[in-house]
Amino acid sequence: WAIDAEFKALNDLGVFSHDHTLADLRKQGVNQSPVPQKVIFVAKYDPEGNFIKPKARNCIAGHPGVMRFGEPYFATFAAAPRCDTTRILQAICVGYGYHRSAFDINVAFPKAECKDYERIPLRYPPGMERRNEDGTLLFALLERNLYGSPAAPRRFAQARNKWMMQYFNENGWKCTKMRFDPCLFKIISPEGNVTFLLVHVDDCDLISQVASDSALIIAAYDKRFGITICDPHFLLGIQREVVTKDGVNYLEMTQPDYIDSLVKQFETEINDKSRVKRGRNGYVETPFPPGTFLSVLGDPDHNIPPPDEAEIEQVKALGYQNAVGSLNWAARHCYPEIASGTHLLCRVMATPSMEAFNCAMHMIAYLDGQRHRGIRFRSDATGEPICYYDSSDKKDPKDSKAQYGYVIMMFGGPVLWSVKKHNHAGRSSTDNEYMAQSHACTAVMWVRGLLSEMGLGKLVSEPTPMMGDNDQATNLACEDILTQANRYFRLEYHFCKECFEAGDTSPLRVAGVDNISDVLTKSLAAPIIAKLRPGLTGYEPLQPPPPRPRD
Repeated sequence: WAIDAEFKALNDLGVFSHDHTLADLRKQGVNQSPVPQKVIFVAKYDPEGNFIKPKARNCIAGHPGVMRFGEPYFATFAAAPRCDTTRILQAICVGYGYHRSAFDINVAFPKAECKDYERIPLRYPPGMERRNEDGTLLFALLERNLYGSPAAPRRFAQARNKWMMQYFNENGWKCTKMRFDPCLFKIISPEGNVTFLLVHVDDCDLISQVASDSALIIAAYDKRFGITICDPHFLLGIQREVVTKDGVNYLEMTQPDYIDSLVKQFETEINDKSRVKRGRNGYVETPFPPGTFLSVLGDPDHNIPPPDEAEIEQVKALGYQNAVGSLNWAARHCYPEIASGTHLLCRVMATPSMEAFNCAMHMIAYLDGQRHRGIRFRSDATGEPICYYDSSDKKDPKDSKAQYGYVIMMFGGPVLWSVKKHNHAGRSSTDNEYMAQSHACTAVMWVRGLLSEMGLGKLVSEPTPMMGDNDQATNLACEDILTQANRYFRLEYHFCKECFEAGDTSPLRVAGVDNISDVLTKSLAAPIIAKLRPGLTGYEPLQPPPPRPRD
């Protein structure tokens, strides 16, 4: 019945016209080659893991083998929201006591029209082929947008945004699409109350000053598109629980179901004591094996050579690439402390060693012990963004470039973090730290721009603290200090100086032992992780930044 329900919905929307011969289509000017269709089956579960129903999705097999750019489609870009924006909204929600709502647009893509040149002949799915009385094979003709077409996300986004900008700019309402994230919309009611709506293609996430406004917005969406109300505590695999304790509101974001499925997938490997070393309590205490370093050239400092072809193929067959991709998903959403290790694993994605595979299993075992927590925001912490940045001085032997990381905190928790390798080789720790500060400033400027555009300029009315533990890098951002040791710094990295001079940032000192971004730059020992992780993830308050130095 899942197939019947899918095709009834598509036919009711007029997605196809049916039973055309290829000769008839050619007479109509439809000259593209017929494209296959494919039915995909999935099982739907609730947040507790209980089976709800089977679901069928009929798609165009729109791969390059049958659909070529410039024939049935041209532009394909459709904006996708940033994970950072989602976390910023959740932080604002708990900080200001906004109301949360969520909904899913039913059968979204076919609600949009397609262009005339995107009307293509479609083969019926395997087992559902049709022929006329003469035995001639019949085809469907695509009349509207459909899943699988390379242009489908673009067409739906265009239709959705056009409707939003028209409907919510009438009768006293005002709607603005944010330039700093084009998937975020600010909707102001006739009474002046604000709702922020973040669109993940067909999943919509709302926070509203007044609950009745979100109800009106949802009702309008339902009338135009047809929607299903969702639980705002669970969206796109992320649990988002709000609790109140001693008058303080907390919002916690976790991924327990995702971690559980990942652990089950590699259960045998993570319980192999030769691969994963656990502490006395039975848990893995660090996100990455302490002191471990990965490179395509091995680790010359410890006389570890790169793997040979036989080892590489053996590790790939164990599921290394699948494991790393899965870890990256957790690192992007709720576990910033594993971002550094994930970065190292990705460096050797094409040439993994057995050591790299064991590191991946170590990280999965670590997540197994951390599934009860993730990141947390609180209403009694400052909403003004604070940035911590750091850089390792350990160079990749492949290119002499070191790793850096930064995190931006709001309402006591991390809204944005990043771990990358420097674009250029640093010749000193100050060089590496100064480059890291410059990269961090680009993220800070985005956050400041987004908050200002959202009408929350009071959160960025003062310069954003840039917390670093290298005094020379901090001072250089504030003062025109030119020495033989820094005069070669590339012009682009003086962007952090530009931000300071414009009043957007305030470079300040944090002691190295208190720099939470240190977790993002290297594989640390368990005592250091235990000290820094609670602050990095929002489970312990951080010391407020020191006052800005007087001029």
